[in-house]
Amino acid sequence: MKKLLALLLALLLVLSLAACAADDDDDRSDRDKTTESDREDRDKETQPDEDPDKNKDSDKDPDEDPDKDDDEDDEADTLAYGTVDEPDPFGPEVLELIASANEAAEKTGTCGKDLDWYYLDNVLVIRGKGDMENYSFGTNPAPWSNLANSVELVYLEDGVTSVGVYAFDQMNMLRGVYIPNSVTAIGQSAFKECANLTYVRCSKNLTELGYSAFEKTGLRSFTIPRGITKLEKYVFQDTYMTSVEFPDGITEICAAAFSGCQFTSVTVPDGVTTIGNQAFGFMHSLEAVTIPASVTSMGPAFAYSDPLTVTFLGDAPEMEDDYGLLLGLKKGSTIQYAGDGFDWYIEGYPDYTWVKQ
Repeated sequence: MKKLLALLLALLLVLSLAACAADDDDDRSDRDKTTESDREDRDKETQPDEDPDKNKDSDKDPDEDPDKDDDEDDEADTLAYGTVDEPDPFGPEVLELIASANEAAEKTGTCGKDLDWYYLDNVLVIRGKGDMENYSFGTNPAPWSNLANSVELVYLEDGVTSVGVYAFDQMNMLRGVYIPNSVTAIGQSAFKECANLTYVRCSKNLTELGYSAFEKTGLRSFTIPRGITKLEKYVFQDTYMTSVEFPDGITEICAAAFSGCQFTSVTVPDGVTTIGNQAFGFMHSLEAVTIPASVTSMGPAFAYSDPLTVTFLGDAPEMEDDYGLLLGLKKGSTIQYAGDGFDWYIEGYPDYTWVKQ
């Protein structure tokens, strides 16, 4: 009887242990399922979106112009100045040549306290930091003046801060100039009488442009850097220019600045207060000029130009009488204006047609 009882107790113990084991397996299975589910959720959270741009627009300001260029605010800093519509002669081969110029240069020398110059294969390179020396016509020519019939391209490296007076005048073969943004001043007559010069990449930080700087060059158009407020005498006189883009801050156009150019029309920008004698003189293709109300002083700006129409958007400015010439207009010209004050100016000049808008 005792043996039977002991056997029953042993059987019950085995059954109990088996049940516990089964419960553990169920719990482990549930825990594994939970862990696997959690892992899948975490994987979904860390998995990158299939389309990275899918939700990009959701973070944008709903009032923002969708067509606005992200770089629009920097546009003023990236504008090209100079003769931007001419082919750029400074291609990869030329730039490679420039990079090696100091190693194989045919002629070298100094042109400033911390500036050197190199010449190789019709390319003149100016390197270093600081201002270029100023030179003079005849008595103190630039050190490369004996290369006037050889130099085709002039390249100023970043770090040069000025172009000297008479630095490159009368360089007969010069056709292209690269002026980096480190340059803030171009001296008087710097490129005067470079008859074949048609391409100028100009510094956006230029604030001084000396008189006669590009006189009698081959330039056909020019975008003037925004730092220029005064166009000096003769700066573009007797060039082939048919168009010019003025900066917003310009206030004065001095005597003969564009004399002899080939414009057909000119709109002087608002903000200009003074226009000098013959500023638009000796022009034979000029047909129309618009003068803003901001102009308060003028000389005979159109002297020796063919008949044209001049439109004043404001009152007549004060006229500078130069040997009996007021505007310098020829017979057949027309004056139009919106303001007052022309009565006595046209008196004694019956060749004009006076139109009150």
